[in-house]
Amino acid sequence: MRTKGMFVALLALAFVTVACSNTVAVSGVVLDMRTSAPVPGAVVVAGSIKGTSNAKGRFHLASVPKDAKIEVSAANYRTKTVAASANVLTIKIAPIPVTGTALSAFTGKGIPATITGKGLNEKASSDGTFSVYGVGPGDTLTVSAIGHVTATVTIGDNRVANVSLKLGRIDPEALIPVISGYGFENVPKALKDEALRGIRSDPDIGKYITGFAGKSVTSGGEGVAVVVVVAVSPSVAALPGIREAYFSSLTEGAPHRSKIHIDGVVVQRASGGGGFAFAWQRYAGFVAVLGSKGTTVEKIARALLAAEP
Repeated sequence: MRTKGMFVALLALAFVTVACSNTVAVSGVVLDMRTSAPVPGAVVVAGSIKGTSNAKGRFHLASVPKDAKIEVSAANYRTKTVAASANVLTIKIAPIPVTGTALSAFTGKGIPATITGKGLNEKASSDGTFSVYGVGPGDTLTVSAIGHVTATVTIGDNRVANVSLKLGRIDPEALIPVISGYGFENVPKALKDEALRGIRSDPDIGKYITGFAGKSVTSGGEGVAVVVVVAVSPSVAALPGIREAYFSSLTEGAPHRSKIHIDGVVVQRASGGGGFAFAWQRYAGFVAVLGSKGTTVEKIARALLAAEP
């Protein structure tokens, strides 16, 4: 009987040993395929065995059948399946983007907006298109851009978030960006006040002015031009004909006037009496560059248009 009992015990041990040899402990780390950052909270499943990655993206599953498939999933990521292995696994999963376009309702064109929300702080391309990660259906994005009213959009099931931004008030200083090769100095307050009084007296847009900025442009320490920006109420800036009224008022009395296009922007060019001017509308702001040398004035105007946010 002892011999038989020993035989049964050894046989049971053999079965256990064989069974154990058919399983493996699986451990590893889940990473974002795009950034290689750890993905916390990823669900790791092997049949009925389930685990979750920790804050560092690490996970551990005990007693997984050797021939099992490991399925890894996480919110806003594509599910990935890999084979079980005793070796430490590095599993990279692909994030699913949310795409969209930020449009200016004023121009109907894309605008380089800023996209924020749920840890995001991204910039749209110059044409307004963007792709962001880490968010999905039901989440919200906040979209902001210079000269426009900030808007919030909810991401749909198709993971598309298009938004049209209404025209808003603009800081005139924002339309005088620093450009390489030139210095910018504030015009004396007395001159600024005098210019502002003259502009406010204009019957077309004077009472709608919301801001004014003036800078003297220098090169090699010498003044070569003046840049002025007049900001107006957004409701007025969007009116048909307001740009023409501004151009007409600014260039009144100039014997030579013409329109050109620079980077898709309509620019009024005027000259006479030894002076030159280039003027354009940017959202709810009107910009003018004035000086005594036409080539310099045009060069500065083109550089400002190219550098505008």
